Amino acid sequence: MKRHVLELLLSYNPLWLRLGLEAVYGETIPLHSNSDMVGLATFIKNRLLSDPIIVRTHSHPSIRHIFAQGYEEAMHNFTLKNFLFLVYFLDQAKTRKLIAHDPCLFCKNSNFKSSKEMLLEFSREFLAGMGNILKHLGYLGFHVSHKQTYLDEFDYAVTSLAIDLRDGIRLTRVMEIILQDYSLSVKLRTPPISILQKIHNVEVALSALHKAGFQLSCDIAAKDIVEGHKEKTLSLLWQLIYKFRFLRNINSLIIRFQAPLFTRSAKTIQDWWRRTNLKREITRRIKRRHKTAAETIQAFWRGYCARKHARAMKDELTRACTVIQRVFREHQRKKTRQIELNRETAAVTIQSCWRGYCARKHARAMKEEITYQKELHREISALTIQTFWRGYCARKHARAMKEELTRACTIIQRVFRAHQRDKTVQIELRRTTAALTIQTLWRGYCARKHVQAMKEEIAYQKELHRETTALTIQTFWRGYCARKHVRAMKEEITYQKELHRETSALTIQTLWRGYCARKHARAMKEEITYQKELRRETSALTIQTFWRGYCARKHVWAMKEEITYQKELHRETSALTIQTFWRGYCARKHVRAMKEEITYQKELHRETSALTIQTFWRGYCARKHVRAMKEEITYQKELRRETSALTIQTFWRGYCARKHVRAMKEEITYQKELRRETSALTIQTFWRGYLSRKHFQKKKKEHACVLIQKLWRGYTVRKSRKVLPLQTKIPNPCLSLRYRFDKSIESLESKCSVGDLWRVLINLDTVTQLSHTLCKEASERRVADRLCAILESGNRSSAYTHVYETATKILINLVVDPVASDIMFQSLTLENLANTMHRTLSVSLSSKISQLFCTCCTLLWLLGSNPVRKEAIYNIPKYINQLHFYLIRTKWDFMDNVDSKQSKQRDLDFSLQSKTKLSLPASKPSWSLKNKGRPRTFQTPGHAIKVLLKTFQVRPS
Repeated sequence: MKRHVLELLLSYNPLWLRLGLEAVYGETIPLHSNSDMVGLATFIKNRLLSDPIIVRTHSHPSIRHIFAQGYEEAMHNFTLKNFLFLVYFLDQAKTRKLIAHDPCLFCKNSNFKSSKEMLLEFSREFLAGMGNILKHLGYLGFHVSHKQTYLDEFDYAVTSLAIDLRDGIRLTRVMEIILQDYSLSVKLRTPPISILQKIHNVEVALSALHKAGFQLSCDIAAKDIVEGHKEKTLSLLWQLIYKFRFLRNINSLIIRFQAPLFTRSAKTIQDWWRRTNLKREITRRIKRRHKTAAETIQAFWRGYCARKHARAMKDELTRACTVIQRVFREHQRKKTRQIELNRETAAVTIQSCWRGYCARKHARAMKEEITYQKELHREISALTIQTFWRGYCARKHARAMKEELTRACTIIQRVFRAHQRDKTVQIELRRTTAALTIQTLWRGYCARKHVQAMKEEIAYQKELHRETTALTIQTFWRGYCARKHVRAMKEEITYQKELHRETSALTIQTLWRGYCARKHARAMKEEITYQKELRRETSALTIQTFWRGYCARKHVWAMKEEITYQKELHRETSALTIQTFWRGYCARKHVRAMKEEITYQKELHRETSALTIQTFWRGYCARKHVRAMKEEITYQKELRRETSALTIQTFWRGYCARKHVRAMKEEITYQKELRRETSALTIQTFWRGYLSRKHFQKKKKEHACVLIQKLWRGYTVRKSRKVLPLQTKIPNPCLSLRYRFDKSIESLESKCSVGDLWRVLINLDTVTQLSHTLCKEASERRVADRLCAILESGNRSSAYTHVYETATKILINLVVDPVASDIMFQSLTLENLANTMHRTLSVSLSSKISQLFCTCCTLLWLLGSNPVRKEAIYNIPKYINQLHFYLIRTKWDFMDNVDSKQSKQRDLDFSLQSKTKLSLPASKPSWSLKNKGRPRTFQTPGHAIKVLLKTFQVRPS
């Protein structure tokens, strides 16, 4: 119930919902930045769906979460009353427009668009047998009327003149703003799905224009606008601009007296600008071309690194799956072999017991027979004949029974072993099919993702080409119209020339404002696209989370069913085995009396031979399977190598072709820009004059604002210094290490900006430097994995260098603590950490940041101080050679490739290092912010390089 009520209330716009909750409860709700929904949901859960006073009144005196009778009724009444208060207040507030810009009351993606729907949904879910709640509330004067319409949610921003004006809604809105008549929107037909509805909407706008006394030229009809007629649409817009904007601002007296002065000033400034602008323009173009080339190289390199990382992850997953499968199959083989050995041991034991029993029984019979022969010597002949005859018959019958039982046992064993082999083959087949299915789904997902990225890139290129073409056509057309107008005006008198010049200045202002508006519209479009992409990524992550959880649960269920099936099979097999042995025992009980020792030897020899043959056959099958697996792995490696070579060749050829085409386009664009800039110098002169005047006014306002701010800040600082001693006496739980640690972990797991990420890492560095318990907990919560991911995914900007340095210091705190480091390396492999430090070293080398370099060297030195981890680093392929290369390169970059002043200072530092022995970093935690004795990291790059080379026994050549 609480979840459903929370979903109903979160359908409101967060701005309105916060206003309503603060009005109903009479208090201010504290919210954090970018977490409005979380804060409001928490407030609703704690204050609307629960009440501390009611809980305290009805709570049990000694047992928690046990409430007295009447608690549920009081809680239901409280929730119902506050829900109705909130809905009624928000409906009345929206009707009276309490917020100036009047946003939508409900979210655009909400399922409810009116207050009546909210009340009916609440009544249907929680008020059983209530009937129509609106009727009952109406008797009490509770009336709600707001309903959010299509126009309330409509986005009036224009992103494309060829498409956005066709429905007529935006044109009608423009007419309302110009004519100050806000009754036109009522006449619109929304949503405009059909062409007739769009024509009607455009006719509403044009009719309002005719009623205002404005006559349109060029025979512009509503159908032309709906069909997207380019010339008539642009003509309509220009006529609106000239009618309602330009003609109101013409002042003929100012034009008549100041035009000659403008002309002389313009010519003078133009002459000076033409003489001085060429060199700066050439320099600016060269810099822009260098910047474009650097961005292209960086984009190609980042794409290559991302693809390399993806391939490495895929190979690692494949190796892990192979290891798991190999271990599981080995376990199955050992288990089957153990069952066979147990069965054979039990059979041998039963046979030994039975033979001993038969031998003892035979001895007793012989003894009784001798006694009986002594007593009955007379009948010995008859008894002897009868005994031999009966023995012959019994042996004959026993041999027949033995042969029949032997055949039956052989058939049963053959069927059972065939069943076991079929079962093993089926298990292998299901496992192989599952692996192939997973690989197929993964490759399909990668292929679809690549195709989607290619489609988006092609669409973006087409849209960019279309916008560039439209801007070029518009620029040439406007230039043509302006030149035609100038030629016509030259034939008139001098007064008309001055008037034309002022009109041209106004036209330039309009063009500039239009350019600014289009630029703002493009920025809004990019922001909307970014929000859509963000929502799509969030949805994809949610779907992936649920799918992986479903797969994991399905796998667990399958494992449980498999274990249950194995237990049932083992139970049935055991029962059959016991039954078989019992029946064999009963049968052998009649025939084993006369079995001789030679039969036992033959049977033993036959079983030994069978075991030997089975052992050789199983070994041959295993070796054959291993050879097939090796051949398959070799074939897959060759296939991946060929595919990688083809991909690299394709990208390189495409890069060369694009580079050539880009050079041709830049040359053509440069020629066009040169001609266009020559024509635009006059326009720029007038515009810069206007900007200079506007800038002077802005400077005056800024000076006044600075003065006011200075006075206010001084007053605020003086006031805060009076309050500060009182504040320091009050304990604040938010300043504890535990609170800072929990908030930092929570922020680290969510998406945040670079500045917020740096502040979070600084808090984590302080906490792990001061507390052993929190340092251990950070390792258990896998903070090191998250830090390695941040170091791998960051860029080389100046803001990220601070993030790199702080993250590396946190890793140093975890490695220095023995308990925390052992826990950390249970989830994080040393190879991943070493590769991450290798990339961070390359970042510090490219950015030439000595402090970041010293921090990375400190972490590598701490890893090399442990013999076990040092040996593991040596086992990483080619890592020591790469480390040697970066250390030598860093040594030259920090010592030789600097200017003369820095070189002298660095030589002085190295000479001081040779005279004074620098201390090594601390290898044990101090649990304080002040490191007494040893420093926390290396102090200079030269000392760090020297110690690191000595630690890993690398000798530079």
